Amino acid sequence: MSATTSGVYVGRKVPNEHVSRLILHGVHNCCGPCCDAIRDAIWTVRGVTSDTAEPGNSDFEVMGDFSPAELIEALHGAGFHAEIEA
Repeated sequence: MSATTSGVYVGRKVPNEHVSRLILHGVHNCCGPCCDAIRDAIWTVRGVTSDTAEPGNSDFEVMGDFSPAELIEALHGAGFHAEIEA
């Protein structure tokens, strides 16, 4: 496992360059309030244009032109941890 500079552990190294999509796995997302908090965190990241987060699904995709590190840090700041797939 690799760690980002903020101590968030992910299954692979977080890319430094902007990406157009990122698939996240293993995010605690059991209900509507959790999903709302996840989406609130996602949408604080500059360049995000859409996401597929749905309550009860721990895997989802985020699209746009954004920094994966900023996304992981935003989720971590909201109390969520994730593994990423490039």
